[in-house]
Amino acid sequence: MRRPNGYIRLLVVLNLAMIAICIRHYAEPYDLRAYPISSLGGTETMNGYPNRSSALRFVAGMAASSSISFRYGTAYHAAGLPLASTVRTISRLASAGFLVTALPHNIPALWRPHGIGAAAVFVGFWAITLLQLRSLAERFGPVLQAALGALLTVPLASYALLIAAGSPLEHAAQKFAVLGLVLTTLRVSHEMELQSLPATAGEPRWA
Repeated sequence: MRRPNGYIRLLVVLNLAMIAICIRHYAEPYDLRAYPISSLGGTETMNGYPNRSSALRFVAGMAASSSISFRYGTAYHAAGLPLASTVRTISRLASAGFLVTALPHNIPALWRPHGIGAAAVFVGFWAITLLQLRSLAERFGPVLQAALGALLTVPLASYALLIAAGSPLEHAAQKFAVLGLVLTTLRVSHEMELQSLPATAGEPRWA
């Protein structure tokens, strides 16, 4: 069985590659600070140019991400890691969120469902990582735990507040929220597996 953390790494690599590919096929120069990631999946660019090539790749990336998220929860539960049932449930909600996020954000009737899907992905992996981080308190110690908790939560909370305020900085803040979530999730999911390995085992539990 693939290591659960392997699915997390695959999810990160896939989405970074998808973003890079979509930017290359975006129908106008993509402004990383001023454009949301969702614009890569819009039927039109931010300035109204047809964006079919980037949008199709975005949808494919979201579909693949949904599958990986679902498989992560299944593998995590099968491995008997801490909080197994909770992590499996949340990862499945995030899996559904990826599919809904694939809806074009620039179509008025789909804007709200798209936003709900994206929120399910962000909040889902935030919740999984926060729960795992708390269960690793003894392994990390108070300083590292607090630092990782801040890296996980502060950028995401700042992004949410800027959205609520309608700030033009929200799209730049989105990238920091993604970065904080990715870095923390990679570290915490890896440590969760290390803590749960049999103490006397010289062989890996997963393939």
